[in-house]
Amino acid sequence: MAKPLKKLTNHTKVMALCLLSSVPALAFMFVSFLRGNHSLLAIYTMVVIVVATYAFCFGYLYNLVVRPWQIMANIVAALKERDYTLRVRYPNIEDPMGLSFNELNSLADYLQNQRLDMMETHELLYKILQEVEAAVFCFDQDDNLAMANEYARSLFNCDETEPLNGTASDLNLKEYLGANLQTTHEISFPSRKSRWLVKRSAYRENGLPHTMLLIAD
Repeated sequence: MAKPLKKLTNHTKVMALCLLSSVPALAFMFVSFLRGNHSLLAIYTMVVIVVATYAFCFGYLYNLVVRPWQIMANIVAALKERDYTLRVRYPNIEDPMGLSFNELNSLADYLQNQRLDMMETHELLYKILQEVEAAVFCFDQDDNLAMANEYARSLFNCDETEPLNGTASDLNLKEYLGANLQTTHEISFPSRKSRWLVKRSAYRENGLPHTMLLIAD
């Protein structure tokens, strides 16, 4: 008997207890009507009133118990998908459920601000990388080019609108991904051949490893 009860959801248990709590009162009422001298119309009327009242209270209690948890699950799912725009207004913030919603709103605000700060930082770093007089190449864990600044693009004769794509092997930079952190090499790019200082560093983006090559004359 215990195992089937464990499979029931929490709100189902609450609703079942609510129904069970009404059984003694209903039984007492029906016995009183059967023993008393009441007309069938009076009995039917009272039964309809009692059943309608219990149905209304049952529906209200079900909505009161289930709805907040559904809203909370939706907010957590949105946070998981990096959607920090959902907020909940609860009438009583001192209520345990109100406190929970208030904490979720605070968490969403914090994550949203953190995301904005990160976007602004990335934008600033991107602008700085575009201005440095050195080529910057960023590769993901599969050696695909993730980012190249303007100087790097100019070494491959790319104009402002032409993208620079490919792998490290396609760009003839594969050997430098495993080189020492700072070395010098004779490298011939499509637009320029010279002796270059190559600096390699590792970083992570979205939890995945990346490699950055900084190549300066």
